[in-house]
Amino acid sequence: MKNLTFHIVGLTHNDVKGHEVEYAKEAEGRTICLVPDDANTFDMLAVKAYDKQQLIGYVSALEGEDVRALIIARKERNLRAIEDFIVWSVKYDLWCKMRFFGNQMQEAIDADSRSVCHTSGVSNLLLYVHDTFDKTEIQNICQVHGTKTKLAILLCNWKKRGFIMKNEDGTFTKTARFIAKYGHYGTPGVAA
Repeated sequence: MKNLTFHIVGLTHNDVKGHEVEYAKEAEGRTICLVPDDANTFDMLAVKAYDKQQLIGYVSALEGEDVRALIIARKERNLRAIEDFIVWSVKYDLWCKMRFFGNQMQEAIDADSRSVCHTSGVSNLLLYVHDTFDKTEIQNICQVHGTKTKLAILLCNWKKRGFIMKNEDGTFTKTARFIAKYGHYGTPGVAA
């Protein structure tokens, strides 16, 4: 079997559709890598290329997540062997990338997930308690979120800002001002 030559070109799958004859004449026996242009991953397209009623060859496109291979072969060629080679080469390429760059990719993924999970600044713990709450409920929320601020200081700040008011029974209620700005506990956009 002779070596296949890969030609990287700026074609998309839709560029090839309807132009099978031109590509069959131009690139017979060669393999051309295409860039993806739709969400149909691992889709197989195989059509016969005809020119004036005469069969020129077969056009087959093997689509993957990041690469598509357009294979132009003479009609006597075994397309299955070429397709198997393309599948193997894509898998080998991915294996090489993971072998040599896997740790760097994992670190980048971990860094992205850390930046998504942790926003700058302190979250408002009042979003995590019911509209009427007691000290034990807010203490539990503080422990879960790892807040080091003393509970008395936290409650005092919320009172000064007009976010809460103390009830006669020792519980606290969120003010209308806070609810207008942030919403009720459990509403969309509010932490539950």
